[in-house]
Amino acid sequence: IEETREARALMGAGILHHLHQNRYQPELKAGILERIPKNLEPMNHTVVLEACRQFGFETVEKSGEATWYIEFGNKALIDSLPGVLGGSRWMGTFDREEGVRRENIDFFAAGHPLVEGILMELEDTHRGEVALLEVHQAPEEAAGFVGWYKVGAFLKPRCFDLEGKARPDWEILFDCDAPRWKPARAKDWGLVPEAMPHWDQLVRNVFEKHVDLGPLIAAGAFRLIPMPR
Repeated sequence: IEETREARALMGAGILHHLHQNRYQPELKAGILERIPKNLEPMNHTVVLEACRQFGFETVEKSGEATWYIEFGNKALIDSLPGVLGGSRWMGTFDREEGVRRENIDFFAAGHPLVEGILMELEDTHRGEVALLEVHQAPEEAAGFVGWYKVGAFLKPRCFDLEGKARPDWEILFDCDAPRWKPARAKDWGLVPEAMPHWDQLVRNVFEKHVDLGPLIAAGAFRLIPMPR
């Protein structure tokens, strides 16, 4: 019996040893924080609200920093959202400090049912995989394409001009400044079959030149609109 107890104790100690391998240490704090994008909250704000708009959810801005009322009501254009019941409604904020100050409202961030449901919907469907964008306050006037490629656990933007030449100098506009992006309409650009019958082939040609960059998750055409002088 004593030998059995000793064996169990050794087994338990071995399990705990493996459980605590690579455990959190205070000196790991800086490295962990560096992996969190500095613009995560504004990008989350932009993506979630735009998705709600496209899904037909009711959205009403309220007093407080980045505070919104959002409802998955009977006018929604989708029947379901992963992990979210129809008729659900939330009062919350996209700003962390506001969420700390006001504990009686939701904080729309990773782990929140609405945020997780929207991200799963976007990942599992073809929504959001193509776009026309206008980028305001740009350093120059130009047009081109942007592709978001999966690199490890991250999505990285890669930009090209209309001839397919890489333009890494444009990538910073898509890597950190989502609030500058504005959706555009094809007809406003003159992208109608009569005017540009070979547009689809142009898009394919550009991205086929860069298949070596990895899995292409989303693609867009954009116009850079500089600040008025």
